[in-house]
Amino acid sequence: SLVNIHTVQPITTKGSPPFLLSSFGTDNKIDAISILFRWLYIYEKCKTNKIIIVGFSTDADPKYLRAMRLATGYFAQLPNIDLLNKDNIFEIQIPNSWSWFFLRKKQLFLCMQDPIHVATKLRNRLLSTTASLIMGDYPVSVKDLQTLIDKYSKLDHNLVLSDIYVKDRQNYASCLKISSTNVLDILDQNKSTFGTHCYVTILRFVTLAYIDKTTDILKRLFFAWSNVFICRLWFTWIRHKLIIDTGKKSQHSQIPPYKTIEHHFMTFPAFHSIELNAHMLTYIVLLVLNNKLPIESLNIFLFSSQPCENIFRSARSLTGPFSSMTNFTVQEFLSKTRKISILNEIKSFEESNFGSNAIKFPIHHKQSRSKLFPSMSTNLHEITMDSIEKSIYDGYKYAKSFAEKLGMSSILIKKKVFELNDLCSNIRKDLEKMIYINDDSVLDNDDNCDSDEEADCYSLATDAEDESESDDSETENECKTSTKDGFNSMRIFSTISDKEKYKFFEVEINGKLKYMHKQTAVRYLKNKNIKLSSDRLVRVQKMNKQ
Repeated sequence: SLVNIHTVQPITTKGSPPFLLSSFGTDNKIDAISILFRWLYIYEKCKTNKIIIVGFSTDADPKYLRAMRLATGYFAQLPNIDLLNKDNIFEIQIPNSWSWFFLRKKQLFLCMQDPIHVATKLRNRLLSTTASLIMGDYPVSVKDLQTLIDKYSKLDHNLVLSDIYVKDRQNYASCLKISSTNVLDILDQNKSTFGTHCYVTILRFVTLAYIDKTTDILKRLFFAWSNVFICRLWFTWIRHKLIIDTGKKSQHSQIPPYKTIEHHFMTFPAFHSIELNAHMLTYIVLLVLNNKLPIESLNIFLFSSQPCENIFRSARSLTGPFSSMTNFTVQEFLSKTRKISILNEIKSFEESNFGSNAIKFPIHHKQSRSKLFPSMSTNLHEITMDSIEKSIYDGYKYAKSFAEKLGMSSILIKKKVFELNDLCSNIRKDLEKMIYINDDSVLDNDDNCDSDEEADCYSLATDAEDESESDDSETENECKTSTKDGFNSMRIFSTISDKEKYKFFEVEINGKLKYMHKQTAVRYLKNKNIKLSSDRLVRVQKMNKQ
């Protein structure tokens, strides 16, 4: 009744598009070991054909997360299966001073959780009605964002209520909007919202570290490990705070129940994904530094499961605009994937064909920009062990400043777990007691405790502002007073060319003449985003309600 697919993303200098490797029907009644064996089969077959598999990426499903931990040895072991007795395995040298690095030095292949799914998990946790998130002296609440919308002009934050109270729990566009610099600046101005500010910062750093194509690799390390250290400090603070609150001060080694900690924390699948991704990013950088992987491997945004998501979207789009079909049988899907593969092969060939007889496929101008790979902004000579360590230690200092700002430092200092080595040694012991697994263990509740309640949906929201333009006549309006002069996330300009004037309204903001794009004006006047979802099923449901 379900479909499982594998796609391949080549690591090349030309930016080759991904392609479909396999697809098959499944009842999803598999365990982590079965998933691991499937990966090993793919690895061996590719190796036979002289293809090196760098790693696998999935959508943070608990079974796949467990398989990743078993494969990489992240607080897990396979005593009956030796993954490292093969030729040409990856190996790095880990300095003894790296107490914060929990991954073994030898790996058969690498594993990374899809960062877009990690981001949506963090956003969904913020929306949870059962969790009670708290960071130090401050709560973490979606109500802070709602208050921000009610109190400030939309020109200041560019948010609507549907951005924070989303129905599509895989809507990544709302993650970008609630973690924008404009929103973070406003949250940072009010002391009572410091907790929400820190949590939304974690969400933003996931984007900057793994999704944004323009981020420098050393900055990626900073953002990734800032998140790791913030989460470790937060986890350790909750642990000791719960012990103190329950009167167990003398039992220093006592760990509160798993669920009790998670009630005030992000979901543990999200926490493990943040940890695992940061370790994998560092591992890849070290492999590139040692010339064991090409520098193109530093395009870490390619390490995701989004090509699989795109296959499902493409299959739905082949149904036709006048069909009410929202799903299809496994056989129908396999037939569609063959068509998609043929179309992608032709398209990929023609994009590199500059002859006079080349077939030109129509591409939306936004899509063409998003597919361009940026040039590697970091010279390989700039990546050294010293620069890597500096970026990571700067991340710890940044996380430490957050802990002090939130009022977590007093307990952490008292328990002697505030300094880097003490913190990492302590949390390593805690995780070994709480989550360590063997290959013969079953998938228990702790490993299947993802409380995000994600919908079974493969679509992600695209840009919230489509480039649809109307020919309405220009009018002059006065907008609500804004607290800032720059509008980074909205199309508002001081000057525009004459040929573009028909797309804009003249408005007065803070006593100054500005030009506001008509689509931006429509968004400014709306309290919620009623744009139809890219998911065909959700789109049909919404049309029926209108």
